[in-house]
Amino acid sequence: SREVAFVYAISSAGVVYTLARACSQGELDNCSCDPTKTGSSEDSKGSFNWGGCSDHVEHAIHFSQIFVDAKERKERDAQALMNLHNNRAGRKAVKRFMTLQCKCHGVSGSCTVRTCWQAMADFRRSGDHLRKRYNGAVQVAVNQYGTGFTATHTHFKRPSKNDLVYLEDSPDYCIRDPQSGKGPICQSGYVLLM
Repeated sequence: SREVAFVYAISSAGVVYTLARACSQGELDNCSCDPTKTGSSEDSKGSFNWGGCSDHVEHAIHFSQIFVDAKERKERDAQALMNLHNNRAGRKAVKRFMTLQCKCHGVSGSCTVRTCWQAMADFRRSGDHLRKRYNGAVQVAVNQYGTGFTATHTHFKRPSKNDLVYLEDSPDYCIRDPQSGKGPICQSGYVLLM
């Protein structure tokens, strides 16, 4: 369902964010700051030197693909394809909000030399982005080759890599499910999703 799509995406994003932050803070032995951010570079404000500790998001994404996607890579059915897609969308949401942060150095506050590093935005930004994607999630069916998706309704757009996708309509969470023995999770007319 749409809710499952969101849970997979936000969980995957959380793994990337937590791991990248732990690497940057020196809490893990097998990773640290992003080693590719060395030397000098340029942006719209001019040249700068890489310094500080850039969050190593690429390492975190790679680890997340191995760890989070492991079960889905074995299955290769419609559910697994959907979960892999939503996991990827979650990882992309963290990378999307990377920002260049800089510090100026120079006499009397002048900015003769800038030192910059890549930093992840607050996790709230990724979460808000994924929440918007949840609202615009696309219902899909697996294509005839079993390798990708097609939109189930012709008036729906074809999902992009950033979209959340789902296979089945959401159940009514306000109705008791006698098979699972679980009661409704509604309060004052709202479904408690988050």
